[in-house]
Amino acid sequence: MRDPNRLDSFYEEIKIIHKTYFPDWRFLQFIHNFLSWHFKTYKTDGFYVEEEKFINRLNQFVKEIKKGDIL
Repeated sequence: MRDPNRLDSFYEEIKIIHKTYFPDWRFLQFIHNFLSWHFKTYKTDGFYVEEEKFINRLNQFVKEIKKGDIL
């Protein structure tokens, strides 16, 4: 079984990214936009993505959005 304590830092990272870069987006809007980008970029859904890779890809999503490449 995975250590459930790993989730605290994972959720904190998501919260920081959401509040810093997309504070006007509702939570599911934020997640949906990320997962849509993830599917388009990696040709797979996020179901099997581990937390560390999820955060890395979420940061990549932020960089692309902020430089105006998508959305």
